[in-house]
Amino acid sequence: MKKIWILLFLLYAVWGYTAEKELILRHCGDLGKFFLRYKHPGKIFKVQKSHAEQIQKELEKNLLRMAITTQVPPDKSKKWKIIPLAAQAPILAVNPENTMRNISRKDAELLLYKLQGSWRSLGGPRARIHLYRKTDHSLPPPVMRPVHQHPEQNRKVFASKLPDAVPGTKTKKKYDPSKVLLFQTDNDSSSFSQLFTDPYGIACFDVTRFHEDRVPLLSVDNIPPTAEHIRNGKYPLTTIYYLILPLDPTPEEQKLQNYILSRQFAETLFENGWLPLYVPGKTEKK
Repeated sequence: MKKIWILLFLLYAVWGYTAEKELILRHCGDLGKFFLRYKHPGKIFKVQKSHAEQIQKELEKNLLRMAITTQVPPDKSKKWKIIPLAAQAPILAVNPENTMRNISRKDAELLLYKLQGSWRSLGGPRARIHLYRKTDHSLPPPVMRPVHQHPEQNRKVFASKLPDAVPGTKTKKKYDPSKVLLFQTDNDSSSFSQLFTDPYGIACFDVTRFHEDRVPLLSVDNIPPTAEHIRNGKYPLTTIYYLILPLDPTPEEQKLQNYILSRQFAETLFENGWLPLYVPGKTEKK
């Protein structure tokens, strides 16, 4: 009798472990908070953050059944449904009096991720770039906005085209770009307001502001941040997140899949600065 109970216990443990594996959603990026409102069916449900490379390995080894990742696995055996879920991309804008309209991907990445660069390094005046972006706890602490010159004097700096060399300056010696001055704001609207009063400013908006027409948006490598360029990944700063689904979902996995592809989830993504790439309620194989 004792052996039977031990055998039943082992079978239950194996079943419980399998069920737990089926209800793990691994993801990269800041996606975990979007599942706080999900009413899971009462069984074990875990949302775990990981790196895209690790998710890729686990998918290939059949250790995962569902994931949201930036790297699409080589689906030679057609193991999964692969659905473009959402896009993230920083959109850069300048003051209306600034004539700059394009920035290289290299300069944009130095500016955004290393806070390196100056207007001089972009072919403009000897002045530091003032970068406005909404608060991010992973970024350095904010600094107070300095006032170096009178506003009227600032406006004259950008009266000519920014890419042109500044008259009277030496161009033979390579200019060492200074650090960007970072100003953290409460939201995109606050960044917009600050940018309007600062000719030396660049604002970084969420991807959902691709339609902004009150300030000039910068192209990156001559590709403007339009909805089409973001959705097809041509805009160089775009990161696309894919939803990886099993071909034979369990009832619990199907409910989770339906939630992720619902209108409610799409609205949550958009409200948090992500651009949904799917039609709510519909799934397609890629």
